[in-house]
Amino acid sequence: MKPTCRTFYEDPSTAQEATCVQSLVLYNCMKWGSPDAPAWTIEEAMQVMSLLGKPFRENGYCLALHGSVPEQGKGNDLDLLAVPADLTATPPEEMEHLMCALLHASPFEEPRRGLLRTWSRACILEDGRQIDMQYRLPLPLDWQGATRPASTSTFAECVSGAEKINTRIGELLSRRYTDERRLTLALAYLNLCLDHHRGIAVLMRTQLYGPALALVRVIFEAMIKAHWVAKCASDAQVDDIAEHDSARFPNMYEMTKAIDKALSDPNDATPTFFQQAKNDAWKATNSYTHSGLSIVVPGFQTRQ
Repeated sequence: MKPTCRTFYEDPSTAQEATCVQSLVLYNCMKWGSPDAPAWTIEEAMQVMSLLGKPFRENGYCLALHGSVPEQGKGNDLDLLAVPADLTATPPEEMEHLMCALLHASPFEEPRRGLLRTWSRACILEDGRQIDMQYRLPLPLDWQGATRPASTSTFAECVSGAEKINTRIGELLSRRYTDERRLTLALAYLNLCLDHHRGIAVLMRTQLYGPALALVRVIFEAMIKAHWVAKCASDAQVDDIAEHDSARFPNMYEMTKAIDKALSDPNDATPTFFQQAKNDAWKATNSYTHSGLSIVVPGFQTRQ
């Protein structure tokens, strides 16, 4: 007998109880949920938002939808963002339990904790679809008057330390070099990285965090171009870049893959340093630069 699964949008009072075993569903789930699971549509995503909106508000969160579903109208997984509206928001673990009960879902992996006070974990619905909920954690209740361990740097000290590193790198790059076009271009891109980095420090000191974060992607892109020009571009490509502002670079995936290959030791395992850096940072930094929810929601709530 083929098992039946209750989906999130059915009325719990009338829906037939699911007969499939969730552990078997989870066992067959991969990165985007079950390979046989239906894709999310924007209509179904809005049903989820409608179902979760009130309980999340009651527990101190504003809920936002981002990712491929709102951008393209469909997607393999549903990306949700829960932003605390006050310092007493319910802990993410409890909110996940509430969400799973409402959607008939189960956690799929270990929680991921980010450097920007985030908590996230993928959950799988009974029909195999995936929801990836990310929580922005509120500051501790005593954050304004809290004391810190002697070994912990203040925000201002961290910015000062970053500025000192910037100055030292600038000193290293200011040495005399051969007048070669490839090297000159690479140095120009690295110098641009340092300029943007100094700009971030200035913006951080004046609490303009949105514009500061918007520059992170710009730095990353210039850094990748510097390495690609230095080690991967052909002579014709170097000349084109140096002479034409409209010169085209390969896409970011192709550049990071080529850089990893060019800078790796032949005895190393498959090199992935630059590709991994791109995978870890690209989605978030694009959101920061292109006015995505990762930067719009926190900035708006701060001013509210």
